[in-house]
Amino acid sequence: MCTYISECFQENISRRSAENQKYMKIHYKFMSKFNKIRARIKDSKTHRIFKCPSCGQKIRVPKGKGRISIKCPKCRIEFIKKT
Repeated sequence: MCTYISECFQENISRRSAENQKYMKIHYKFMSKFNKIRARIKDSKTHRIFKCPSCGQKIRVPKGKGRISIKCPKCRIEFIKKT
């Protein structure tokens, strides 16, 4: 970013482009984490997320189905959980 206002109006386009790339990289990192958290909160009203006991894969299942048998798509192990 520009440290002085005069730097922002300079014609050194390559330097301004490099500054913009740095900013966008930091901004994208923050926004991607924020959007994941926001999506998880929004999704928590209708679904639950369980971890497979053997491989740790996250599995999304609908809420309100009672005790169900969940089959892991990665390692094919079955386990029972209450949703």
